[in-house]
Amino acid sequence: MHLATVLTKGQWDLLNAAYDNVTFTGHYWTGARDAHELRQLSWDINSTAITGTAVASFGNDVGSLPLTCAALASNSGILSLHIEECSYAHRVLCET
Repeated sequence: MHLATVLTKGQWDLLNAAYDNVTFTGHYWTGARDAHELRQLSWDINSTAITGTAVASFGNDVGSLPLTCAALASNSGILSLHIEECSYAHRVLCET
């Protein structure tokens, strides 16, 4: 088991359909983190840059801080990835 990776539009659409304001809310860590390049994140599982995948949108600016990770979250019901310090306490989204 490892932190979830969203590589296809189908995976993104499934998460978007499952996300709601009652049972699947809050921030969930995914398997994406700082790629050690300015303003760039990559997936842990295969080092693919997030910008080249199916992720529909970022909920905030990637910024230039080191040690950032991506959490799946919703702002006003719109699913996106939020870039946060990896030390924040969030739930995790895993896949096998």
